[in-house]
Formats: sequence, structure tokens, C-alpha cells
Amino acid sequence: MVRYYQAKGTKNKFSGEALQQALQDLKENKGSIRKTAAAYGIPSSTLSDHHRGISSKRFGGRSTVLTYEEEKEIVQSCIVLQEMGFPIDRTSLTSVVADYLKANSRSNPFTADTPGPDWFTGFMKRWKSSLSQRKPQHLSRKRAKALTPDRVSKWMEFTEELYRKAGLFRLSSKELSRRIWNCDETAFATASSSKLVIARRGSKSVYETMTGSGREYITVHWCGNANGDQIPPYILYKAQHLYSIWTKNGPSGSLYGVSSSGWMEKPNFYSWFVKGFLPHLRKMSLIPPAQCCNSSATKDDDQHQGVILFFDGHYSHINLEVISEAKKNHITLVSLPPNTTHALQPLDVGVFSPMKKSWQKIMTEHRRKTHGRGIDKIIFPKLIQELSERSMKQSHFQSAFRGAGLYPQPTAAAIPRSLLAPAEAVTRASKSPSKSPHTGTA
Repeated sequence: MVRYYQAKGTKNKFSGEALQQALQDLKENKGSIRKTAAAYGIPSSTLSDHHRGISSKRFGGRSTVLTYEEEKEIVQSCIVLQEMGFPIDRTSLTSVVADYLKANSRSNPFTADTPGPDWFTGFMKRWKSSLSQRKPQHLSRKRAKALTPDRVSKWMEFTEELYRKAGLFRLSSKELSRRIWNCDETAFATASSSKLVIARRGSKSVYETMTGSGREYITVHWCGNANGDQIPPYILYKAQHLYSIWTKNGPSGSLYGVSSSGWMEKPNFYSWFVKGFLPHLRKMSLIPPAQCCNSSATKDDDQHQGVILFFDGHYSHINLEVISEAKKNHITLVSLPPNTTHALQPLDVGVFSPMKKSWQKIMTEHRRKTHGRGIDKIIFPKLIQELSERSMKQSHFQSAFRGAGLYPQPTAAAIPRSLLAPAEAVTRASKSPSKSPHTGTA
């Protein structure tokens, strides 16, 4: 258990910032140690020790093992590693400190020569203005390398030219937002993922009783535009046959399908495209009526502006039939650059994350109401309907398209630098000469 120490008395109450400013004044010869100490409320002996570099106290209280400057350097290293996409955890940090003390022949007061939870808690409190503990989002090395500033800029230039060719810049901002769409599928677990629960101390195993066959996933294909308009979802089951009982009580207008893998395959995407996407666009008067597409172009046909559909470019999405239908209906299909959807696809940027959080709550509530009953294909559509009401907000889509830099005008400035930093770090590392154990330089 981490122990929390409470200082007694009022001795040495001064901040680390005051100490650093006092040391800076001494460095610039702005006064003597005694006068500077009095000006900042610091004991002159303490300031003298710090000035001569023989004290490890950052401020009043127990001395720290590392000096303020040493800790500051570690803090800066933590930040640099995090920005590069390689954040360190508590274990790694304490190992770094242990290695530092050993390499510099410093006294090591820690048990087993490694800082424990007490030291870590104190360190984080001392540097709470600079550091915090967060759960990282996993980013593959391929994705890190893909999202370079140059590639993002070229993507935005390419997208801007697409808008121009489609005549979208001649439209009002509102009409433009109605014509920029994004679709993608995501999997929904039918059982909650691991979570912390309250159990008897010392328990070796903690189980949670569930009915059904356990955890499985069901795919749902979503689509929306920059205005926040949405296409009813396409629910896809892993099965050989689709039973009508699996299609009840879902969101109005939803489509249903099956595949052997449980993921979107070419026939599924084509079915969604012609039975879901195209009819919905016609209802919104964004594409010509169906009869116009089956004959030669007409004057009314020429008056329709284009529609752009962004998707992740997976091979399961496109075949010649989809391309033909898109061309007849003035729809430009745009594949997002590989390994960049976490930053450039609106659904990933601002829709799926809050959706999954809502889904976890829905699963928990369902299990509580049904005394642990699992989620099967019969109940799944009803829960997706509940999810749509809770999470699929118009504002989520609007913010997502702006966050992905696709609206109101393609711009790389919308992509957070924190997402580009890992790519920049990987690029620098790839250009740096690496040491070879045989030749010295690879």
C-alpha cells in the first residue's frame, strides 16, 4: 500500500518555483545568498546547498533521492518518449531511475535497489503540472509511419481537388456538408470486456457468471455525412442463413446480412450500397432519381452535383458493380490512405469511441436487468436501436468531419500534431545511421 506522508509544523514552506527563481538570481549575480534567501523566504543554508549543488532537496520536507534538475530531465524524457509514441509506465520509469543511480555510482536507498510505489507517488505529485497517468491508445508501427505531415498535406490537396471537380465549392456550406459521406464497419462484443471488480483480498481467481456461449462479435456498418445525417445501419451476422427473428426491433430502415466470416464482404457491401446508401441519397435529393440512371444523361441529370463517399479502402468494399453504380449516380468513391484511418476517417476520429463507451454501458445494464443473460442475435437489433438513440448524435458526426480535416474545406491543420509526432519520430529513426556490431555503421 502506498503511504501518504503529512508534513508537521511550518518549517521550510517554500515552493520549488521560488527556489529555482532564487537560484537563477544568484546565477545572474543579482544579490548575495543571504539577501536572495530572505527575498524568497528560503533558509540561507538551504539555498547555499542548492547553489553549490550538494543538496537534493527540491523544496521543504524530506530530501529527494534525485536533484531537481535530474528529475526535470527525467520528466522531459518522459514527455519526449510519449510524443514519439513510446510512453513509459511506472515500472519502466523506476527501472530508469535505478539504472541511473547505478551508472553514476550514487547511493541507492531503495529496497532491491529499485524505487517503489512511495517514490513514484511522490514523483508524480512533485511534477503533477507536467505529468499525469493515462491509458494509451495502441498505434501500430505501420500507422505511425503512415501519418507523416507530408502525406497528410498531399492527402488534403488531393481531397480539395476532388471537391472542386465535383462542383462542391460552388455550393453553400450547408449543402456541401450534406454531400460528404464516410462509411465503415465496426465489431460489437456481446459480452463485457475485463473490468475491475470488488473481491475478497487474497482471492486467486475471480469469476463472473454468464449465460450463453460467451464472447462473440457482431459487425455493424455505419454511414453519415458532415451535416450529421445518417444512413440506417447494416447489421451483419456470422452465419450461413439469415433468420427473420434476427431482424426485429432494430433502428428503422436497418438492413441485415450474413457472411461466413462475420465481416463485410463484397456482396454485403454491394447490397448495402444499392439497397441502403443509394435510396437514402435519393430521398435527400442528392442524386438523380433511379430512372435517370438507367438511361442516357438528361438535362435534369446534369444539374445534380456530386457526392463523395470516403471509406477505408479494404478490398472487401469494392467490386466492378459498386463502381458502376457509383458512376451512374455521380458518386465519387474515395479510399483513405492505408494505415491512417485513426486520424483521417471521421467515424474513427469522433464517432466510434463514444459509441463503444455507450455500448459497454448498454451491455452492463442488459446483464443487470436479465440476471446475467448474454446478448444473442435476437436481442442484438433492439440494443443497437438503443445505442443509436444514445450515441449516434448529429453533433458527433459534425465534429468528426471537422476533426478529420474534411469540412468545411480540406485542411491538414485540423490533424493534431500529437498524431503526427509518432510518424515524425519513426521517420527520424529510419534516417539515423544504426550501429552494427560488425562494421560500426549499418
